[in-house]
Amino acid sequence: MELVFKLKKEGINLSHIDIGGGLGIKYKPEDSPPSPKDLADIVIPAVKDTGLKLIIEPGRSLIGEAGILVSQVIFLKDKGKKHFIIIDAGMNDLLRPAMYNAYHHILPAEKR
Repeated sequence: MELVFKLKKEGINLSHIDIGGGLGIKYKPEDSPPSPKDLADIVIPAVKDTGLKLIIEPGRSLIGEAGILVSQVIFLKDKGKKHFIIIDAGMNDLLRPAMYNAYHHILPAEKR
């Protein structure tokens, strides 16, 4: 908000503030991302004094938990100290962990 007021002093008047995707999702079972109300309780008072329109992009909080990747173990490879599990899915199916060490929770699925 400090930047908003500095810009205003310089004659640069903004119409809105876009804080992007402010809501996270639960990646790990123990995660507890802030609720929309928690976020609003922090952001609205900070932005209120600027008189600017606030834009928040819900992004992944709307659909981030809506999908799953189902794959099957097709081969176990044992190389002494290293053990590999080969599955019928690849990096193209779940790119984030390989690209920037993102976490994705894995659960076993069993036929009943």
